[in-house]
Amino acid sequence: MTETDTGDRGGIDPLDQARIRVEYAVRLQASVRPEQAEVLLRQAEQLFSTHGSDGEAAVTWGSIADIGYQRGDYDEALRIRREVELPVYERLGDTRATALTWGRIADIAYDRGDDDEAATLRQQSLDAYQRLGDQDGIANAPGASPNSTSTATTTHPP
Repeated sequence: MTETDTGDRGGIDPLDQARIRVEYAVRLQASVRPEQAEVLLRQAEQLFSTHGSDGEAAVTWGSIADIGYQRGDYDEALRIRREVELPVYERLGDTRATALTWGRIADIAYDRGDDDEAATLRQQSLDAYQRLGDQDGIANAPGASPNSTSTATTTHPP
């Protein structure tokens, strides 16, 4: 491994290095350079994981899943969301991140034509936001209105 791979950069905290890579990757992705962004995100994820920052690693995996989703690789995005990202949030007890991830999995299900699964996942996400009393989450849950406590309908986000 090179010093870049291990994060050993002469006294700079490896987690700070990872955070810088994530920030740069976000800028690259926004400037339509997702391949370069993904490389940086994978490097950052490795640093986060190596140094025990599981939550930040999961968020980074979510960004990698976003890139896959944007390029139409729904299978890979779904795999990352279900098998990598979601279990970390559940283990950490991060209900809001779990609800957000369920919503993103629902988006993938919808795009794949599985409206029933999408509706179930959207409702699961909405229920979590309601348990948290998270009005922003409730308002932004696809198919829900801020005052809604009924089953969310399947609608694709704009």
